[in-house]
Amino acid sequence: AIAAERGQGLEECGRDLRYAFLDSVSEGGKIATAHTLSDCEETFLFNLTIGAALRGLTSIPPVRGNIIRPLIECSRDEIEAYCDENSIEFVTDSTNADVTYSRNRIRKKVIPVLKTINPAFDAGFARCLVSLRDDEAFLTDLALSAVNRAKTDLGYKSALLSELAPPVLNRALADIIRSFTGVLPEKHHIDSVTEILFCGGEAQVLKGVRLRCAGGLLYKIPPEAPAWSVDACLGENQVSGFSIYIELFSLDKPDKTQKIAKQLLDNSIDYDKIKGKLRFSSVAEGDKFSLPKRKVTKQLRKLFNEMKIPHELRNAIPVLRDDEGPLWVYGVGVDKRAEISSQTGKCLNLTVRTREEQDV
Repeated sequence: AIAAERGQGLEECGRDLRYAFLDSVSEGGKIATAHTLSDCEETFLFNLTIGAALRGLTSIPPVRGNIIRPLIECSRDEIEAYCDENSIEFVTDSTNADVTYSRNRIRKKVIPVLKTINPAFDAGFARCLVSLRDDEAFLTDLALSAVNRAKTDLGYKSALLSELAPPVLNRALADIIRSFTGVLPEKHHIDSVTEILFCGGEAQVLKGVRLRCAGGLLYKIPPEAPAWSVDACLGENQVSGFSIYIELFSLDKPDKTQKIAKQLLDNSIDYDKIKGKLRFSSVAEGDKFSLPKRKVTKQLRKLFNEMKIPHELRNAIPVLRDDEGPLWVYGVGVDKRAEISSQTGKCLNLTVRTREEQDV
């Protein structure tokens, strides 16, 4: 009944229910299953017939989360022989004889033929599996390293991703899509995102989840964010997905002066130059910003254009302002009128953490 309700096959539904039950009673402990090398062979051959990639051909993993499989390197024949020799009773599922199931047909009809070709098929397959798993682990590590290098607060650097070799890129995009959707993507989702990575545009990877590649970034298209504004305070400020910690101190203390120097002054504001009330907000129409390093004043929206920040993401960028306008913009720095100097007595220092960093 549950399989019909979910639109699943009986075997798939039964598997999901068994794992759900075991997880509910495990209380965080290990769950040991009796999967064998023979089960790996059947899974490998089934995945091969449906065109699985390397990850699918690595078959059943020895460890997955809190699930462990201590018998995974032993064949079914070896385990049954051990049970006979030690008078250990076991139960055989009656459905194992039903060849209408694909896995049973593989077990009863395909593997026996392979063993006539190579009687040591089990040992040969075990060696093959070790090599496949090593290769998959190596490629996955390369992909995750590339994802970490490409990651920014607003998305992923498309230029870096586009330089990856296809096997690494596929895995990198799979991880990125999963981070946006919470589910492992299918091949056609990865192909869609690969296309926009090189050609630009949008791709739907899950109902309600669309990715876009523009302005040098691959990012999830957010819902249209309204303008926002919140009062700023000393200590921690939770704004627009960022945790911004504001600290006030005097520059007459050597240790504090050293701290400012290390942060390159980009997040340090001369407290005495603040006019009126401090608040965080999204960018507002007419906002102007003076860049100390470039000695030029620009409209913030034009500056965001130059920085190639996608339109959909701009309202998420925190702007710290006083009654006269922007003092500090995340990713840009401090406005010239508020930068510290040798005459600065008190200083506001901002430390920023993204939502992802807060979850670590």
